[in-house]
Amino acid sequence: MKGSLVPDPYDLLTIAAVVDELNATVGNGRIQRIGLIDQRTLGAEIYAGGRRRYLLASADDALPRLRLTDAMPSLDPALITPFGLLLRKHVRGGIIASIDQSPLERVVRVSIAKRVLPLDSEPVAIPELGAGNDDDEVPEEEDETVELRFVHLMIELMGRHSNLILVDDESQIMESVKRVTPDMSRVRLVLPPAQL
Repeated sequence: MKGSLVPDPYDLLTIAAVVDELNATVGNGRIQRIGLIDQRTLGAEIYAGGRRRYLLASADDALPRLRLTDAMPSLDPALITPFGLLLRKHVRGGIIASIDQSPLERVVRVSIAKRVLPLDSEPVAIPELGAGNDDDEVPEEEDETVELRFVHLMIELMGRHSNLILVDDESQIMESVKRVTPDMSRVRLVLPPAQL
């Protein structure tokens, strides 16, 4: 082998297999805990299929990865970043609505639905979504005050160009673990409020 070329472990077929496994194990699961392990790696505890499962996603330059783990990764409570804070606000407590792979790309999109109250509404009790019971309906008197919002966690597994990006339902970037400024790239910006 010439030089230090190492094959990328996440080709299109491998990512497709990972997406299939995640859909089978954590699809429709509730995200109980989520946070950062280090500057570029997140860990999540997901309750799905009657058990807890643990997800690790990393945009590390040398070792990007997306996989299930045997135990909850140790989150770093001292690591406070805008990306980590937005994960806790918009993802924790949400339900995984879908997990899919962008066509012919090494990008996984995890779509998360979360019930929230509009800012101008009166406080009401929100029943737990996906807590294991079959009746996840909001009582009729609360239908007008409880809103379902979606965010999408884009996991790009592309070697040193890997990234974790949180976007809203209009594909506007909320935050990412690696910001790409105009000085770094004229082709693609990755920072709020750019479009993905």
